[in-house]
Amino acid sequence: MASPTSVRASLRSILRSVGYSTERGISVIKKFRESKNIQNEDELSKMKNIARDYAEMLAATREKHRLIILDSGAERLLDGKELVRRSARRVGLNMHGDVHNK
Repeated sequence: MASPTSVRASLRSILRSVGYSTERGISVIKKFRESKNIQNEDELSKMKNIARDYAEMLAATREKHRLIILDSGAERLLDGKELVRRSARRVGLNMHGDVHNK
């Protein structure tokens, strides 16, 4: 079962992503407050897992968005050969002349 600290951490992470005063943020806070009165351990554990999974999904989405922004300028900085080499490495292919191959 998740500790109260991890539940609060999930709530903070969710609210940082969706905003405290947005409609979705208010809905999340309301859901957390409603789950405070749950007595069934199985249902409480399920709600905690949902909160943790949702927080992880939002964090992964933020990271993906950050990486897309960082990567969007690559075509201006790199030549075509380097773009192909990096794309191939992302999918697990080794290009000839790739100095990073081990």
